[in-house]
Amino acid sequence: IVDGTLEITKRQVTLTSATDSKVYDGTALTNDTVTVTGDGWADGEGATYEVTGSQTDVGASDNEFTYALNDGTLEDNYDITVVKGQLTVTKPLIPTPTELQITGLKKLAGRTLKEGEFTFIVRNEADPDSMIDSDTNDEHGNFQLDILFKKEGTYKLVIEELKGSLPNVIYDSNSYLLTVEVEEDNNGVLHIVDSNLADLDVIFNNTYDPPTLPETGERDFNLFLYGGLSLIGSGLLLVRKKRKFAR
Repeated sequence: IVDGTLEITKRQVTLTSATDSKVYDGTALTNDTVTVTGDGWADGEGATYEVTGSQTDVGASDNEFTYALNDGTLEDNYDITVVKGQLTVTKPLIPTPTELQITGLKKLAGRTLKEGEFTFIVRNEADPDSMIDSDTNDEHGNFQLDILFKKEGTYKLVIEELKGSLPNVIYDSNSYLLTVEVEEDNNGVLHIVDSNLADLDVIFNNTYDPPTLPETGERDFNLFLYGGLSLIGSGLLLVRKKRKFAR
């Protein structure tokens, strides 16, 4: 009699965390899926998984995770292989734009300022007709110009007031030169890395010059002279009519 041999071999189990990708958007890329392949777990046995992999910036990293065997699941019964997936964030084809806000003030001497009376623009220095943004003053003289930069480079811009046609208003011909340097980072996001905006005190001063009226004495004399001449003219007319009747 020869006794046979009973042998139970380990189950081959492969645990693989997910592989995933996306274009950079400033938020973390995560994927908590874990796939079990090979022989798999025996009935009623298994594990729980904690996936901690994360990728925010452009680049790639392992989708890290750990596992813990459930109660009644013995590690000696398994040959477990861990495979980490890849999390990949790619650079966008079109850079994410950046914005610059310019605030300014309108002052008017000679009378009270009204809302929306004056218009202000920002344009490219090299092109007088290239208006990027415009705004009018509020009742306190405040205005704001917004610039959206869509690509990197050095920008030379002019801030100025459009000359209107309000009567008796002397417009400010002053203008401000704004220089802005924009760069794109590794994630495809544009940033303003240099600007002289903080050095500019954007204020436009207009003056209302009311029309000149004759002085009081001169006006009274003119009225007196006009009235006197009118009376003399009327008297001559009456005399002439009387002479006609006398004939």
